[in-house]
Amino acid sequence: MKLSEYNTSLSGMLAAQRAMATTKQNISNLNTEGYVRQKVNFQEAGPSQGSMLAQDPGYGVQVQSIDRVTDAMLTQQYNKQLSQSSYYEYKSSGLAQAETAFSGSGGSSLSALTDEMFQGWHELAKHPNEQVYYQPVLSAATKWTSQLNRITGDLNTAEAQAAQDTEGQVQEFNRLAQQLAAANKEIGKAGANVPNELLDRRDSIIASMAKNAPIEVSYESQNPNISTVRVSGILAVSDQAVYPLQLKNEGGAGSFFIGSSAVKIDSGMIGASVDVQKQIAGYREKLDTYANAINQKVNTMLHDDYAAKNGTEPATDADGTYVTDFFKGEGARNLRVNNDMPKTISGDTLSQLDRLSGDEVADGLTYTNYLDDVTVRVAADVNESDSFKDIHQELMTSIQTNKAGVEGVNMDEEMVNLMMYQNYFTANSKAIQTMNQVYEALFGIIS
Repeated sequence: MKLSEYNTSLSGMLAAQRAMATTKQNISNLNTEGYVRQKVNFQEAGPSQGSMLAQDPGYGVQVQSIDRVTDAMLTQQYNKQLSQSSYYEYKSSGLAQAETAFSGSGGSSLSALTDEMFQGWHELAKHPNEQVYYQPVLSAATKWTSQLNRITGDLNTAEAQAAQDTEGQVQEFNRLAQQLAAANKEIGKAGANVPNELLDRRDSIIASMAKNAPIEVSYESQNPNISTVRVSGILAVSDQAVYPLQLKNEGGAGSFFIGSSAVKIDSGMIGASVDVQKQIAGYREKLDTYANAINQKVNTMLHDDYAAKNGTEPATDADGTYVTDFFKGEGARNLRVNNDMPKTISGDTLSQLDRLSGDEVADGLTYTNYLDDVTVRVAADVNESDSFKDIHQELMTSIQTNKAGVEGVNMDEEMVNLMMYQNYFTANSKAIQTMNQVYEALFGIIS
């Protein structure tokens, strides 16, 4: 027997204390977002000097490391899916605003108001010489243009909000890039003993970056704890260096650069906000196409009707437009009705206006069904986005569950570990007590 044998049991007590401290850390962070559970790795202790004797049982135990329990593949899948899920979540919400702009029930819907306006033309064509039939046409057209103005205004607001969101998301991405570079600096200073809390923070920052844009993450060969982030293959963060993501107006919505290199962002909230802008702009352009077409068509008919009857051009208003114009303004946002127009349209022209609903506007669509097609297109885009959102949310939930199964804290498991390490500590303390009793007996014999 040697006095150094006390060290064997003492090492067990110290290891048990470290293990209990780690377990308590896990339990206390049960609900901490981004926390990764930790595990103690034990290693048999070797001799402090010299070599062990052939029959020497050993020198106890030592804590080799306290590691985070992670799965690199799951983390990569999580970040990639987070970009996709965030994309469709934002896109679904953004397009829902466009759908709300088109909303209207019963007689207030754009489709119903369009039908009411053309029905007014139809009734006027049946009674070309009765002034009383002009007022229903003007009233129906006024309600229709007011609804068209409102819808376009709401679309403009939704598009502007998406553009503002894009700018904010780019700023947030760059702010996170700065945070990651700062974390890399701290990790580099820590050397081989990097605090697990710092690694948790690093991974949380990377996940937040992935929520905004599709990123590729790699780690340095000399220090695998220091991360590198690329966007579309272009460096955004390299160790402590940050290369900011830039949003430029040239080329329209969605022109992104890092330095002089163009980068493609097709997922994450940044990608979604850009695509929402483009789709809403497309809806507005269709409304403008319709508004300008009906404006030009109707006003040209009334101009020619007046000129044919009077042998002269109609007079112009202060704004330079003809007094005969039924519609004023350009584009769906500014289209309005001229209630002061002359109410002396010929029967032939009224018959042409009555047949206008069946004429083609664009893309093989008539004045009657063109706006219906736009409304249906918006609803279809929202439904498609909602469907993809649900699919990617299910995938996200599945990956989160698997990730939590590896990295998350399980209370029952940790309580079992705590009891085990308590017993481990108690057993080693009893071993020391036994050693004391042996030495007391030995000293008693000697004395």
